[in-house]
Amino acid sequence: RLGFFPSIKTALPVLLALEQQFPYAWVTKVSVKERDKDVHQSQGVRSTVTEVPAISAEEVKQITQPIESTQAVPDEKVAEEEKRPELPQERIEQLVEEGINVMTSGDYRRAIQIYTRLLHVPEEKIRQQAQEFLALARERNGQLAHAKAEYEKYLSLYPEGEGAERVSQRLAGLLTARADAKEQLRKPKKSKIDHTWQADYYGSFSQFYDYNESFTDIGGGVVNRSSLLTDLDFNTRHRNNRFDLRSQFIGGYEEDFKGSQNDETRVSTLYFDAEDKKINLSGRIGRQSRSSGGVLSRFDGGLLGYQIHPQILINLVSGYPVASVSNGIETDKYFYGISFDLGTFDKKWDFNTFFINQEVDDITDRRAVGGEVRFFHPKGSFFSLLDYDISHDELNTFLFSGNLFFKNRNSLNVMIDYRKSPILTTTNAIIGQGVESISDLLRIFSEDELRSFAKDRTATSRAYMLGGTHYFNDKFLISSNFTATKLSDTDASGGIEAFPGTGYEYFYSMQLIGSSLIKEGDIAILEFRYADTDRSDNISLSLNTRYPFDGRKWLINPRFQFDYRSNSRGSGDQVKIRPSFRLNYRVKRHLDFEFEAGAEWNDSTFFDQEEKTWGYFIFAGYRYDF
Repeated sequence: RLGFFPSIKTALPVLLALEQQFPYAWVTKVSVKERDKDVHQSQGVRSTVTEVPAISAEEVKQITQPIESTQAVPDEKVAEEEKRPELPQERIEQLVEEGINVMTSGDYRRAIQIYTRLLHVPEEKIRQQAQEFLALARERNGQLAHAKAEYEKYLSLYPEGEGAERVSQRLAGLLTARADAKEQLRKPKKSKIDHTWQADYYGSFSQFYDYNESFTDIGGGVVNRSSLLTDLDFNTRHRNNRFDLRSQFIGGYEEDFKGSQNDETRVSTLYFDAEDKKINLSGRIGRQSRSSGGVLSRFDGGLLGYQIHPQILINLVSGYPVASVSNGIETDKYFYGISFDLGTFDKKWDFNTFFINQEVDDITDRRAVGGEVRFFHPKGSFFSLLDYDISHDELNTFLFSGNLFFKNRNSLNVMIDYRKSPILTTTNAIIGQGVESISDLLRIFSEDELRSFAKDRTATSRAYMLGGTHYFNDKFLISSNFTATKLSDTDASGGIEAFPGTGYEYFYSMQLIGSSLIKEGDIAILEFRYADTDRSDNISLSLNTRYPFDGRKWLINPRFQFDYRSNSRGSGDQVKIRPSFRLNYRVKRHLDFEFEAGAEWNDSTFFDQEEKTWGYFIFAGYRYDF
């Protein structure tokens, strides 16, 4: 919000000046009570009436003439709604889809624009959802006073139903987090627990057939892949005003038709989660993923959280790392750790600090301390992670990723990534040894020798990235990135030879993206990539387009890619051409059919020996969301 204006007449000139940069900006009438409350509660809104830039009397007359001449509509807000053009149905559906995407990606500024616009569509259901999403987006964006107002507006418009209960809980949590206890509160009376449970079941089921065959100029064809992929994502949730119980299963089965007996069952997620809101305790047990608190990835185990303070959450974690989603529980390694989530402070800062210890075959595999910092601001944000192994006395990971946001949605992003490759653990000692476990090596070498071998097998990776996005207008934007990477050598020891690293390798990319060029909702992406590496120079050019038809029921997606590779020291080159075509058809809201087919031609020369290959692929199936 820019602030408050004395009248709609003084606000409209500012709206007109901003319309080109902010097409979803709007003016609304507020009560004196709301204005006074917002001025005192929000640090992000000016405490005085916004000054209006100078404007001629003739311009004011032109802008306000429709309002002044509409005698039958005395309410300025109604006049404003009549001024706003009605959106076509295709545009409404596009905004609904885009809103979900930007909410999940964390682009809350864009989400606020979208849901503000959706508040004025004819469909009551969409308006109700938009009102809730708008409040949530403002809360996540740190605009707590505005979020409170939007939550209260939702409850006044939709006082009953599941949404009202959900919004009431969010509003209560918002008020609790903002409140500063200045005196001892009286002990509240015990309230009766509502044992009425609400149950939700949702997820998706999909089946896709994947076929790939290639040919050479020397021999016949080879079937590289012929499989049926069946996947299920199933979620349950049961809750009342105290307990919130959830479970999730994500897995699948691949049936191989080539007769090579490569059928595979995958379980990537299978957990049960419970929260007791009365005692601020939560827990999760099963196969799960976690990327914070020192946990590297997926594991089989448990996570326990206790909110000891509105800004302090303590987490205990323990389990067995998962090397492959096709395997069962592997108990040769286990870990345990503790972490603290701290924040949010000053509406901008979140912190995490952790200790983690991992054992393998009764010796220390990894023991690390570290932390994370997150900063959010409308003009920029950053995330930083540090992981230091106190057992091996090595810095395992340092990561910094930051973004700056400018006017017209332009942005600049930078990343520094330093890490051991692979992550340093004692288990790295088995690399190249032809054994499957540390216990096999312990019969020959001491623990200290294995720890030394592990460091010798582990390289250091460095990556630096600078990128940016520039919006020319509502239809065109350009995105570019420059990345420099370097991988260090590894040392020879334990009968294993050294592995040479690389010098600095450079990667350049640029994307020109256009939207709604031919019709509303279409997308065209022209991308150029260049890689300057130790072994080759690579050029890639691709065009990816998408066109919606029949109210977005059909999506047609033609693509084309051209790659050229020149090997170092003149040893040869390679040309690859890959066209493809993808078609999506949405039968109903929950059922989608997908078909993709493509071909590839490859012409390679290596030390004057030329080889030509070609092939095709088919990928087809359906997905049902429930």
